[in-house]
Amino acid sequence: METQIEQPIIVVGVNATPESLAALDWAITWAQACDARLRVITAYNPANPGSDAAGSYLNAMTKHEASARARTAQAIMPRLRSSRLRYDHIVALGEIDTVLDTLSRDAMLAVVGSSKPTGWFARFRRSTAQRLVGRLRCPLVSVTVDEGVPGASAKSVDTAKASRVLATASR
Repeated sequence: METQIEQPIIVVGVNATPESLAALDWAITWAQACDARLRVITAYNPANPGSDAAGSYLNAMTKHEASARARTAQAIMPRLRSSRLRYDHIVALGEIDTVLDTLSRDAMLAVVGSSKPTGWFARFRRSTAQRLVGRLRCPLVSVTVDEGVPGASAKSVDTAKASRVLATASR
């Protein structure tokens, strides 16, 4: 009897921003090179309903999730269809770092888009990539988009883990 080898998984966080779409494009390229399955994660935070009624809260949550699904589906589906990769698109309730941590436990690589922090709030809140460093069991790659520069650049956030994955992927 033949042993079936499990297809490696690359997880990517996507919320339809230019940075997350650049991360998706980067992850698609890597998944094709490694013959990996892509797991596209969209996380959303709970809606804040205008009343205390349970029905209002449920309706607000349902609308919020539907909005997150529709917004990201319009942006990612053309990319995924043209790639001919096997993929899953998961829309989950919660903070993106917590959701990615949970859903990347069996992944060979996690990819997120990053933007340069702006405003006074940036001084107090760490980026998604910063919040994921040390939490994930797999290497993390942060993809950035610079205005006026075509394409995206990727940076491994955890070089020790990434070097093992890149060495494995190149075999």
